[in-house]
Order: sequence, then structure tokens, then C-alpha cells
Amino acid sequence: QVLESIYWLAPAGGLCLFLTGVIVEGPKVRETGDVSKVLANPLTFFLAASLGLCVQLLTNIVIKATSATALKVLSQIRNTIPVIYGIVVYAEIITSTSAIGYLISVLAFGAYTKIKMDVAAAKSAADKAAAAEKATEDIEMGQAKTGTS
Repeated sequence: QVLESIYWLAPAGGLCLFLTGVIVEGPKVRETGDVSKVLANPLTFFLAASLGLCVQLLTNIVIKATSATALKVLSQIRNTIPVIYGIVVYAEIITSTSAIGYLISVLAFGAYTKIKMDVAAAKSAADKAAAAEKATEDIEMGQAKTGTS
């Protein structure tokens, strides 16, 4: 079902992105001659586009194999790496306000994720307990009908 939704939504999304790019960025691309860069390196641009497709497919696989919350955690980690890389490698200056804001964002997301996981675990435990209770009742009713104990 996930791949089927991609099958139907991808062409419309691709067309919208293409038309928006042509309208918004097209004039600048033509002025600067950047189209020649794409034509000079078609394999590189094709591989970059293919990696984008792979990311989209893997996103759906991760959600199906784990949960949307796990994907959000991975995305948060992925978004943190360039920030840390920029600070360490490029010696980017980060203000205390930016650092505190980013820290609050990461901590709040961590708390949100923990709460969501705790709720999901509690629901799962309640569902298992209800299923076990129902199974016990079914066994007891079966024994009552047959007269065994």
C-alpha cells in the first residue's frame, strides 16, 4: 500500500516541483548558464536524483519496519549532524541564544518521543492484558459448558 501511494502521488508531486522550479528558478538558471552543468554531468545528476528516490523508499520501509517515531528520531539525528559538522570543521560561530534554542528543541523532541513511546508501550500492555483476560474467560466458559474444571 505504501508503494501504491507513491505510485499515484509521485507524478503529481514531481510535476508540481518541476513547474515551481521552472517558474521560480528557471530565469536565473538560464541567465547563469547552469543548465550546461547538468548537461555536462548527466550521470552525476542522475545518481543524485536516484539517491533522493532511495531516501524516499527507505523512509517508507523504516516506518513500516519500526514506527513513525523512530523515523522522527533518525531525522533529528540527521539534522543535528550538519550543525555539529559546521561547528567542528568550518569553525562556525554559534551564539549562546542559538545553542540554547537548539538544545531546547532537541530536549523537547526527546521528551515528546519518550512520552509517545511510553503511551504506545502502555497501550500494547493493556491490549495484551485484555486479550489474556478474554482468553481466560473463553477457556472458563468452555469448561463450564463441558462440565470440566
